[in-house]
Amino acid sequence: MRMRQSSDDGIRRRAAFVILGLALAAAVFEFRTGFVGFDVWRPFLRDRSYRALVADFNRAVPRKSDFMVPLSTQALSARVRANDVVTVTFSDETAGRKLYEYLDKSYVISVRTAGEILYVHWNHTMVGSKYWLMAYDLSTRRELARARVDPTDLRAQE
Repeated sequence: MRMRQSSDDGIRRRAAFVILGLALAAAVFEFRTGFVGFDVWRPFLRDRSYRALVADFNRAVPRKSDFMVPLSTQALSARVRANDVVTVTFSDETAGRKLYEYLDKSYVISVRTAGEILYVHWNHTMVGSKYWLMAYDLSTRRELARARVDPTDLRAQE
């Protein structure tokens, strides 16, 4: 019995060192390259699609919390409202479309547009903070991209 307990302790100790070593290696990689980001939950990659989404958001025009966007297709328009969650109501629809599910302690940080593309940056704070960025094509009514982001990668509204 004593022999088995000591081997279990050894396994646990080695597993703890492996996890610590991997965390340290990932932190060094992040520090040297800026490629991997960490938050409370898990790491995320700053890959090509992440950088493109962030660059497009940074170039987009900041908007107010309630505005209209004229659409080129069939003389339609979209009304965008940013309260607890961002909702888009198209002129040919009666009900609004929620772009993401509201979670307790969520709030919209920024809404921007570039042509008919809507960018939404929001935060969910519960145990730690998760920052999200979404690109939504208003003309085709579909989500183009969604990613967890490091808020320091995004330019503040001017």
